[in-house]
Amino acid sequence: NKSLSSNTGSVEDSTSGQFTSFDADGFTLPADSAGYINYNGRNYVAWNWKANGGTTSTNNDGSLAATVQANTDAGFSIVTWTGDGNASVTLGHGLNSKPQLIIYKGRENSFEWPTWFQTFGTTTGFFLSNTTASGSFARVKSEPTDSVIPNAELNYTNTNTEGSIAYVFHSVEGYSRFGAYRGNSSTDGVYVYTGFRPRMIFLKQIDGGAEWACYDTERDNGNMHERC
Repeated sequence: NKSLSSNTGSVEDSTSGQFTSFDADGFTLPADSAGYINYNGRNYVAWNWKANGGTTSTNNDGSLAATVQANTDAGFSIVTWTGDGNASVTLGHGLNSKPQLIIYKGRENSFEWPTWFQTFGTTTGFFLSNTTASGSFARVKSEPTDSVIPNAELNYTNTNTEGSIAYVFHSVEGYSRFGAYRGNSSTDGVYVYTGFRPRMIFLKQIDGGAEWACYDTERDNGNMHERC
């Protein structure tokens, strides 16, 4: 019964009753008069990543203890922690390779979602929650490693006593792929090699103020013309 909205910096909502349960073979939704996830007659899409079936563990690999739910086979983990107010901390992520994408959110503040990508180093970041180009405002405090991630810049994610969350990803051959390409304005487009046929493609222009875009085969099982 807790939700975060990826297109806004709003604090975590724990009063809306928008979700019923995570189940062994899916998820259950309540009646929904607001229209977010189960309004009568409306169509919805859901993208799901299995972390560790709901089982978490305390991870002390970093300078600050974190609660981690990790799926090392899928290259995906969920990291939560309570901030200590320090400008720079590290947190164990539970995976066995250096992350290539980290999406952060302070659950108790109204700041944006800082997002780190593998080409950014420690100088650049952007926000999941808006269309701005990448810049120094959302950078991380240090480079991620095979075992730890840093917190994000400007106390977005380590405010003293406040809870934060990070979704951590790296590529897995034949399953997921994270990378960058340069556009060419050609009608033939750019060919991006992934090594498998994707079910979802998630895009953001780095050097311009463009929207995030997501294409998936569930809404269009042909050539993924549908866009979020």
